[in-house]
Amino acid sequence: MPRNILKARRFIEENLGNDAIDINVIANQASVTPQHLITSFKKHIGTTPSRYLWQMRANRARQLLIHTQYSQSEIAHRCGYNSLPHYSRSIKNLFGMTPAQLRRDMGFTQPSDSDDSVRDLVF
Repeated sequence: MPRNILKARRFIEENLGNDAIDINVIANQASVTPQHLITSFKKHIGTTPSRYLWQMRANRARQLLIHTQYSQSEIAHRCGYNSLPHYSRSIKNLFGMTPAQLRRDMGFTQPSDSDDSVRDLVF
């Protein structure tokens, strides 16, 4: 995998909550032109940098829905969505369920380090 793709992916993954990220910013971080980055991404990843960014945001939102008690608006904000409707549409389009359905059906569980019903085990 080319170094510029690795740099771009790392930048995207580290900045999911930044709603100001666009192809120009990503390309600048990868030290290539936007067109070169798009072409390379399609060749090596199979999608454009923008779609990759939105897939990563949706995956992170799904993770937060299942493993945290953050509100829908907090999750949307943390994942770089500008509005709740956009966030909800994106999640439903990618996973086939609304964020509320995902949280309910995927079995949100309280993290064990903050769940009072879980006792420490001594071996």
